[in-house]
Formats: sequence, C-alpha cells, structure tokens
Amino acid sequence: MTIPAREPLGEIKLRYLAEAKPTTPPGRSLLPYLGSGDGQVLSGPLRGRIRFSTFEDDLSGQSCLVSGAGACALNVAVLIETDDAAEVRLDALGYAVRDGGTRWRTTLRVRAASDDPRYMWLGGRLLTWLGEFDEKTGAARAQLFGRPPEDSDEFGD
Repeated sequence: MTIPAREPLGEIKLRYLAEAKPTTPPGRSLLPYLGSGDGQVLSGPLRGRIRFSTFEDDLSGQSCLVSGAGACALNVAVLIETDDAAEVRLDALGYAVRDGGTRWRTTLRVRAASDDPRYMWLGGRLLTWLGEFDEKTGAARAQLFGRPPEDSDEFGD
C-alpha cells in the first residue's frame, strides 16, 4: 500500500471579529457556536477572501475556552470568495488540542463544494486542515492539503 502525496491547496489566515455575523444558519452545526471572522487564503488555487464561523465543545456541553479542557471537537464553516470571483464552501470537522498556554493545534477533515464549474474538481476529494489557533490574539493559521482525486472516493474516504 502506498500513501498518496498531499497536494498543497492553500495557506489560510483567519482572525476573529466581535462584530462578525455567522456564515451559517443557527442550528446547522451540532456543536455550540464560538465566533466568526474573516481572513484570506494566501496561496494556492483557492487564493481569496474568507468569512468563517467556528463551533466547538469539550464534549460535555461547554466551550473549551470556558472549561479549560485540553481538547475539543471543532467545526469550522468557511466561505471563500476566490480572486477569480468564485465562491467555494469548506466544512471542516475535527479537533483542537491545547499546545500550551493560549495556543491550540487543529486537525480537521474538510469537505469542499462550489457551484462554479471552475471549482468542481474539489468535489469528492479528501482535504485536510492542519493549523494552529491563539485564543489570546484570536488569530489562526492553517495549511489546506488535498489528495489527488484518484485517491479519494465520492465521500472523501
């Protein structure tokens, strides 16, 4: 068995904004709402502006930031407006683990979708989000990777 190569799809930079509105309707995530903000995809084929919302839970019904838990379930809903004016949606689900102090490491599995024909190649691909978040600054960075389409089935497995 060979392990497929990871294809870099972009470097993501996010920041929470107190006045930002959620990017998804209430009740869409099974996890409690944490916050929203904006950002950018700085490189790769998805380069563009981002709006996002996050949902998280320490699996006891409390926010990890409130409970002080060292790990939590995390859902990030992202809307990307690419530099070529397409809209790409990312739904990322996984976990965050406290890395020390106010820093967290994030690992998420991502489903991507777009109604724009130029981005239909995203459908059915297994995408991975590897990142970090600093709760003190409200800033997050991540790398988005994909496996070649022949290594992913229609459900991203």
